[in-house]
Amino acid sequence: MSSTILYGFDVEGRKFSKEYVENKFGVLDGKVKLLEIPVYCFVTPHGKIDKNLLSWFLDFASSYNFKFTAHSFDDISLIFPYKPVDVELRKIDACLEVAEEINALKIVFHQKKDEDGVLAVKPDKYSITITIENTSLASPFKVEEMARKHGLGFTLDIPHMFLYAVEANKQHEVYEWVEHLNPDHLHISNTYFRHASAWSSLVYLLKGDLGSAFVKLRGDFHLPLSVGHINYRKIFEKLKVPETIIMEISTTNYELLMKSIGKKSKIEKGYEDDIKHLRKLLAMRGIF
Repeated sequence: MSSTILYGFDVEGRKFSKEYVENKFGVLDGKVKLLEIPVYCFVTPHGKIDKNLLSWFLDFASSYNFKFTAHSFDDISLIFPYKPVDVELRKIDACLEVAEEINALKIVFHQKKDEDGVLAVKPDKYSITITIENTSLASPFKVEEMARKHGLGFTLDIPHMFLYAVEANKQHEVYEWVEHLNPDHLHISNTYFRHASAWSSLVYLLKGDLGSAFVKLRGDFHLPLSVGHINYRKIFEKLKVPETIIMEISTTNYELLMKSIGKKSKIEKGYEDDIKHLRKLLAMRGIF
């Protein structure tokens, strides 16, 4: 199997700032080769590109050797069951333009539902590989089918797949699904999906037991790979591993759940632990 897999972490759009980006690049320099950039952070609510912010980013990033993938707005799909309004189209075009400016290998658009419709762009117009991602509301099989039909790539989000399966009462089948999917890009993190009441979670939070509080809820929590209900060893046994993998893990969860060792921050320790975890999974498949 190919040993040219690129893996890394997402740059969190909700935390995006110059200071945050500078810190993330500095900590991950030499540890990973790939970062996923929230290109929507460079786009205004009216669909204009913030040229000053983009210029700063291009200048700053030129000092590093990272390769990039890109992520568009979470709430804008690429395949519309209705006629998209102009501002949606402007935002899509702006995200694609920024992705090409930063030389991203691929760009990801959430496909919120697995309802087919009209493709909002012409893929041949762009040099970047355009992909659509399964969400917790969409069947990964139908999203991949839509991607192929419209000449797009497919991003498989593992936690979204599990959350969809639980809601569809197919949680016992989900580990077999990956054998039949062919992703072009991969998003991984862990989460909890065995549901209980929010009240019981509050009780754990008041006791300071953060781990148990998470367990009692169901959602896309972006937890470290080793913390949660997803058994990634079982996933990687049958997964068709694509050439690019992004760990979408919230640094807040590292701060809450990790223990720092020596001078390393909890976040840095979290990054290193998840890199080791992923490398073991890849080594299991003969990828080094």
